[in-house]
Amino acid sequence: MKLVTHYLFTTGLLSLITSTFTPYYLVLSGVVAIAGNSIIDGLGHKEVPTKRGVIPTRTPLTHALPRIYGANYFLKDMEGRYLNSKEDKRVWLRWITERLEGRADHLRTAVGLIPTYEDLRRLFKEVLNKEYKKQQYELQFSIRLKEYKNKYLRIRELYSRVKDTPREVLEILDEQIGRIDKDIQRYGDTFSPFNI
Repeated sequence: MKLVTHYLFTTGLLSLITSTFTPYYLVLSGVVAIAGNSIIDGLGHKEVPTKRGVIPTRTPLTHALPRIYGANYFLKDMEGRYLNSKEDKRVWLRWITERLEGRADHLRTAVGLIPTYEDLRRLFKEVLNKEYKKQQYELQFSIRLKEYKNKYLRIRELYSRVKDTPREVLEILDEQIGRIDKDIQRYGDTFSPFNI
């Protein structure tokens, strides 16, 4: 399938880049655009037949959504002491890399995915050559549900005041708050990842 917009964009972009190198920049850019986009189209699109004709769709091979990760490098306990060192960042980044590569596992919570203790224990040994104790894991990954619920309620309140906020954003926030409420009923205000 040939998406004309791909060709036009790529030709225009390559024309700008190559215009200083060769007098045949437009021809060269067009050839590169057609060859490159034909390969991408073959890998990244498939045609889906419908009653109205054929619709080009994207495939996960070249059009997958990015995965988003968060790491709280500055996590503190209730007394304000840091729960990890500067060097621990290397372990968090390694876990993220291994998740992307499909080599590390996770636990699903109402507020997102968290690393398993087994993976972190292994990574702390491999990356930093130090022991990672269950007590450390429990302190760092216990879920403070009441605090998360209050956070999402504040976020929802702010977005509800913005007149152009899509309805779907508020629905997603409501679903998130609902999941947290279910976990509060099940576990209480705070729960250990070892209870999942």
